[in-house]
Amino acid sequence: MSLAGYTKLFNSILASTIWRAPDKTRIVWITLLAMADKHGIAEGSVPGLADFARVSIPACRRALDELSSPDEDSRSKDQEGRRIEAVEGGWRLINHGKYRETMDADARREYLKLKQREFRRKQKSTATVNNAVNKPSTVLNTLGKDVNNLSTISLKTAQSVNDQSTNVNNVGRQYTQASPSPDPSPVQEQDARARTLLPEELAERAGRLVERYGELFQEHRQGAKHRPRPNLDWLEACDLCRVWDDARLEKLAMLVLTTDAPFITKTDRGFKIFAMKASWADNLLCAWERKHGVKV
Repeated sequence: MSLAGYTKLFNSILASTIWRAPDKTRIVWITLLAMADKHGIAEGSVPGLADFARVSIPACRRALDELSSPDEDSRSKDQEGRRIEAVEGGWRLINHGKYRETMDADARREYLKLKQREFRRKQKSTATVNNAVNKPSTVLNTLGKDVNNLSTISLKTAQSVNDQSTNVNNVGRQYTQASPSPDPSPVQEQDARARTLLPEELAERAGRLVERYGELFQEHRQGAKHRPRPNLDWLEACDLCRVWDDARLEKLAMLVLTTDAPFITKTDRGFKIFAMKASWADNLLCAWERKHGVKV
């Protein structure tokens, strides 16, 4: 899901060395967090940033110098503890990708929680209308014979009839229309409810992404076979498809599968790792594109 316009402020900032910095440096830092896009880029000029932060231009420059300097006491050792680096048109928040991954996991849980609540509300409303207009026996007897004449059939029943009559076989729907187990777990029920609320195009893209990642995995990992986790991989693929288009996701997947970064080479490079490191890969790819003048 898109996170543009929203930045989560983690309480771990209170134990960070930034919290010992001068007040104006802290204000400029939090302002940059609020300005950053999904790639960790805060676009603007020094005067513009100073206006946003409500500090003087000289104070803003001092804050930027401090945030761009090494910090030997920082918990993060990326680029010697620096927090930002100047890029064309603004600044890049160096650790933005790491914290975005943490936020993505929190956002997914909250998203499913809200969608589950919305699903229950809609189901209750639909059931009330159906009970008032149609007798259950009438609906059951006419299923598959004259669906078009049913004016108040529930979403779940209509989808079931449509699946049987059209015999959909594409990859995306293999994930989204899988039959539930005889005794589904609470997690499986939550996943199933979330699937019924997703746009069909997004669901199909997520299915294709999971399949494509398995092909790329075999191609770039010396023929090794990818071990998928159908439900979990599909849910994570939905989140990825909300942020990036298919062409970009394929580039990010190849980067994760071929990189020699130590924190990835020590993993199995499965789809879970790809989902976790997609933001890192996108930041790396953005830096390369800026350096070589490639327009995305």
